[in-house]
Amino acid sequence: MPTPLDGSIEQAHRKVAELDEAVIDLVRRRTAAHADLVALRMRAGVPATELARENQVLRHYGQALGPSGTALALLLMDLARRTREPQARIPARLRREGHPAAAETPGSGVGGDRAARRRRGSA
Repeated sequence: MPTPLDGSIEQAHRKVAELDEAVIDLVRRRTAAHADLVALRMRAGVPATELARENQVLRHYGQALGPSGTALALLLMDLARRTREPQARIPARLRREGHPAAAETPGSGVGGDRAARRRRGSA
């Protein structure tokens, strides 16, 4: 039998689902912005990763959200690296021309293709 709180609970579930979609969108946008940053750094002839900056981001997330915030920042950094890896193997000309090979490739995204990275020695 439905309780008076069922509608409120369903409404709360919808709100959480809405926020989840917003977080996913922001993570995708952050990952794309990071890829742009890496491309700029590489064109400038500097290393793709700046460890001091990464440490600053980790501290910022940790201060804002506690230890779980630091873990979240690490996950975001890992996602950005894993998403970037498969694209790095596709020639830039094909990426610019929108070649199908430049679409999201197996191993990109959360989880990635660990076996492929192990074969490359970057697991």
